[in-house]
Amino acid sequence: MCHNRGERTFADWLDERRKQDRHFADLKRADAIAAVTTALDGTAAAASAAVAPPRWETAYFRRWSNAAVREQIDGLNLSTEDRLVYQQVFDPDFPGRWAAYLEHLSQHPADGGPGLRLAERLTQACGGRLPADRVFHPWLDLRDEETVGLLLAGETDEDRRAVARYADVLARARRRRRGMSAAAVRDEAARDLLLTVWRCPEEHLETEAAARGFGRAASAVEAAKRFVLGFLEETQRMETTCAGH
Repeated sequence: MCHNRGERTFADWLDERRKQDRHFADLKRADAIAAVTTALDGTAAAASAAVAPPRWETAYFRRWSNAAVREQIDGLNLSTEDRLVYQQVFDPDFPGRWAAYLEHLSQHPADGGPGLRLAERLTQACGGRLPADRVFHPWLDLRDEETVGLLLAGETDEDRRAVARYADVLARARRRRRGMSAAAVRDEAARDLLLTVWRCPEEHLETEAAARGFGRAASAVEAAKRFVLGFLEETQRMETTCAGH
């Protein structure tokens, strides 16, 4: 970039420094080393300190922490994130549950601030001109039992079995095809799944995604990719069974 911008003197200096130290100015590496060092060596110091250690709340940390949460239920080891996304995608009653969750957050703010009815908070934010799910997009901490309990209140045993089946289908696909992952699933396939399950025209996809806590359609499409292979396999199996009768 420096060369392209004509900053030859600085670029030559930087090249020379990188030749001497290939990690020069690599801030991501420095941060990673500091994090690992703190995790390995800072335990004793943190335990004796009077103040609590700082919490990292970057977007990366939030995604990693949510992806790591799992629970053993009825012999099934399930990703809590998968369970939540399954409800968001497949439960027709989830929009009501999301609205109730936003109401709960409004009346019980995580920062300890004064509680307000959601309608009042919405009026303050935008004059009430937009629905709450288009205005408020709280980050979900799936390590928090209360959050998980509220959002998975409608989950059934069959839902959990479906989550396990779909995860198994994706795992098999990964073993069979090098480089296969949920992210490799085409956007169009995930979008078709959502349109089929939600039974809505494509122009309503943004509204439906917001009502289910995804914020926007693109986020819903990305989240639903983990279920596409399992959904297609089940659909094909059902069609074959029906044709056989």
